[in-house]
Amino acid sequence: MSRYLVIALSALAAVLLICFLISDRGRLADELKASRAMVVQMQADAEFAAQTLAARDALDRKYFQELSDAKRENESLRADVAAGNKRVLVKASCPKPVPGPAGATGLDDATGAELNADARQDYFDLREQIVTTEKQLAGLQEYVRTLVQAVK
Repeated sequence: MSRYLVIALSALAAVLLICFLISDRGRLADELKASRAMVVQMQADAEFAAQTLAARDALDRKYFQELSDAKRENESLRADVAAGNKRVLVKASCPKPVPGPAGATGLDDATGAELNADARQDYFDLREQIVTTEKQLAGLQEYVRTLVQAVK
């Protein structure tokens, strides 16, 4: 009888082992399926990130080139004004002279208003800062419009 008992227990152990292996195989198959789905999602995320970085780099190149061109134009204009090839137009009006005692001499205001050297330098510095700010703002706005909005 003990011989049959050993065979029965061995058969029961084999059946239990097979059931455990089958359930473990199912669990591993589910984990493999989930892992493959995660890999696909990560690949899609990596591709999207690469496209976003490429778009950002293209925007950076575009606006950096525009900014460089504007700075170069400003420097050229500054050099032309300094050389006397061009002039800065100042829209200004001088107040009428206050009538003074008879015989007082007045200044001749027949010449146009002109910036002194310090003011001219400040003008070009401000012009460059305005251009820089406008290009940076336009680049940031396009970045938000094209890249940040795409993420949402």
